[in-house]
Amino acid sequence: MKMRLLHFISAVFLVVILLQPVSAEQYWKEKQQALFDKYDIKDGDVFDSSNCDKIKSLLPEPIFNWVKKGEWTIPIGEMEYDFGTDPAWIDDRNAGKFKLGDKDQVIEIATGKYPTHSDGIPFPISTIDFSDTRTAAIKIINNSMGKSPISSPIDRGFYQEWIGQKGYEKCISGSLQIMVYVTEGNNLKEIYNPNQFAVTSLIKIEEPYDVAGTCVLSWRYFDLSEDVGFTYLPIIRRVKRNSQAQRSDSNMGTDFALDDQDCFNGRIDSMNWELIDEQDFLMPVMGDSLNRIEEYKEFPDGSWRPAFEVDPMINGYMDPEWKGAPWAPLNVKWILRDCWVLELYPKDEYYNYGRQLLYIDKRNLSASFKVIYDRAGNYWKTILTLYSVFKGKGGLKNTTSTMYLGVDDKAHHASTGISAGTYTGGSGKTRKFKAILFSPYVKPGIFSPQNLSRIAR
Repeated sequence: MKMRLLHFISAVFLVVILLQPVSAEQYWKEKQQALFDKYDIKDGDVFDSSNCDKIKSLLPEPIFNWVKKGEWTIPIGEMEYDFGTDPAWIDDRNAGKFKLGDKDQVIEIATGKYPTHSDGIPFPISTIDFSDTRTAAIKIINNSMGKSPISSPIDRGFYQEWIGQKGYEKCISGSLQIMVYVTEGNNLKEIYNPNQFAVTSLIKIEEPYDVAGTCVLSWRYFDLSEDVGFTYLPIIRRVKRNSQAQRSDSNMGTDFALDDQDCFNGRIDSMNWELIDEQDFLMPVMGDSLNRIEEYKEFPDGSWRPAFEVDPMINGYMDPEWKGAPWAPLNVKWILRDCWVLELYPKDEYYNYGRQLLYIDKRNLSASFKVIYDRAGNYWKTILTLYSVFKGKGGLKNTTSTMYLGVDDKAHHASTGISAGTYTGGSGKTRKFKAILFSPYVKPGIFSPQNLSRIAR
């Protein structure tokens, strides 16, 4: 009898082991269905001012208020694949390898130094002590900012529109180059980096004519020395040193600041952090992201580029039949997810923002919303970032931001950011945006003040 029981237990154990990969693969789908059942919501439902109370707990307060006032609608979508960073990048492989340093930075326990190589998130979720809400928040944001396989160097186009109460006002467009000096995965060849940069970025404005040639250069260091920034202004033909407090200033007059990229692109050590909530929420994605992963393919020059285009955002002012806010996104779907809500407050008294709330999806570790208050504690504006999932070098899935929306509720004004697909906005000009990973044309040498006046010509 004991032998039969032993054989039975062994057989069950073997079946569980054999089925484990399938169960893991299907877990996202089961979880999605469980959330649909929990809130009695289904694919195709549309929520507006008449029925939005049902989803009040699933939206940041400002967004719910927009829906309640009839300015937005919330169409529900259902994902057909696991929307997130590749599980191989967010497993437990790095358990016990890293700790937080004195500036809340990631430190290798074995060497006591900052890591220059990345192979997965530094703090596996299973190892985070969530009872320590401050430390948990800092580990979550460190994971979020290093959440996926790095595809540096990067060369992308971007376009931003001003949208007022009467619709389209004006636009700017240009290019963005980024060099991340952390090597990734099995690539152990380090980038020549005598200055010990962690990340460098270069923004060049190409139109309209009156600001064309304006360039913004940023340096961030591994050792968390003070960030350095430079701006080239063609009107005076000079390079000016920036104060990093300006990272919370309006970027080129839009409703975005430099620190609003991916909702948060600031210095972790420049903020006080707290994990204040874990909740289910509705996350916006582009409609065509529901059923397809954006495939990247390798080109002869060694770069990786999209094999097909994603759809750009369509805003309310583009539809003459739309009666809501002119900046409301019309071709976005909202999917049920769960998230952490982090509270952050700047240490610098000259930083424009006060309290901020970040909504970070637990599965892809990306921040979808940032709710911003002013220094007096009054609500000011909300940033939305929309992501797509792509598969590139090595076959790993990665999430990348493609669309942005910043809504300033004090001014009742908004700005959009488009960096993917082919787009014809209020300017009437059609633009096709480049998205180049592992670009051979982006070299460390371009990220210098001396280069700004040259490329601006």
